[in-house]
Amino acid sequence: MFKEDDANGLFSKMLHSKKLRLTVNAEEAIRESDIIMVTVGTPITDRYNVNYSQIRGVLQALVNAGIEDKALGFRSTMGPGTTEELIIPFLQEQTGLKLGGDFLLAVCPERILEGRAYEELRNLPEIVGSADEASGTVFGEIFIRINPDK
Repeated sequence: MFKEDDANGLFSKMLHSKKLRLTVNAEEAIRESDIIMVTVGTPITDRYNVNYSQIRGVLQALVNAGIEDKALGFRSTMGPGTTEELIIPFLQEQTGLKLGGDFLLAVCPERILEGRAYEELRNLPEIVGSADEASGTVFGEIFIRINPDK
């Protein structure tokens, strides 16, 4: 059961429209998608450090499935430098591909209050950060398509 207002109705509508397909296989979903939005937990450890194990798990799944010609968006809460120090080097070193030419990547921080996610997605401005112009342009267009009224 969703805790978000309007989520059950929207979820049901998307399932019936065939615009949403569910899978528990991340690599299968990555292979079949052109745009991948990553939203995983980044909990704080008992020593107040960020636990990036879920981010690392997704990075490995991305590498395993293949990221060439994919647009990767990260919406998880991450500290400054995570993209440049962890995500980009890992993806480029593991695949031999280059950001901006072989794959696109942007960070679009989520700022959503539980119970109001759908409303806030429609009403809050989106922030798109990227290390290259192509990624910023593509993800800017993605968010305009998600919410053309912004």
